[in-house]
Amino acid sequence: MTEKTRTIGATLTLILAVVVGAATAAVVYSFQTTYGPTTGSRVDGAVEALKGGAIGLAVVAALAVVTFVLARGSNWRRGLAVATAVLSVGALALAGGQAAVVKYDQLAKVPDCSGAPGLQAAADELDHPAPFGGGWNGITGCGAEVLNLTFDEAATAYRAELVAAGWSVVTDDSSQLIARRGDITFALGQPCGSLTLELRTAASTGPGC
Repeated sequence: MTEKTRTIGATLTLILAVVVGAATAAVVYSFQTTYGPTTGSRVDGAVEALKGGAIGLAVVAALAVVTFVLARGSNWRRGLAVATAVLSVGALALAGGQAAVVKYDQLAKVPDCSGAPGLQAAADELDHPAPFGGGWNGITGCGAEVLNLTFDEAATAYRAELVAAGWSVVTDDSSQLIARRGDITFALGQPCGSLTLELRTAASTGPGC
């Protein structure tokens, strides 16, 4: 292989490594803003991004090695090959971290109870300790999955909050926290497996699993 051929080959593989690294970061960022961690932690996002982009990083590393081999006698090209591999890892981690923040900001911070204004007002006045995932909403009840917390953590946060807001706690055990105020019932538990918060009127029996 001639020197000119090696130079062209090293340049092309270097460019391809840069493109693959950038594309991997962009794809993982887009994916994680929808399906990534819900904690809002940049560390969690970075870890998940590095896992999800492992194949892309492997391709970048392989291309960087090829560039390094072809670029013998060209220290600056070899330096760029190493830098590309290292920066691809950093870019992917940064993309995952930022995606985690964006994902968290998009999560509902209050259950959607818009089908029943009275329930929405009750939900709005509580200081919720965690964001919410999927849920349901109707004229007699609403609720949503509580994210990032165990039942004990959520129950501890809500107990004092409910009393301060004028609710009467009627059930408080290891599996559920239920309180009432007027004709509205607050229920925190895991009736369908995941931790959920429900607000119901007297006419509602709650959602089925």
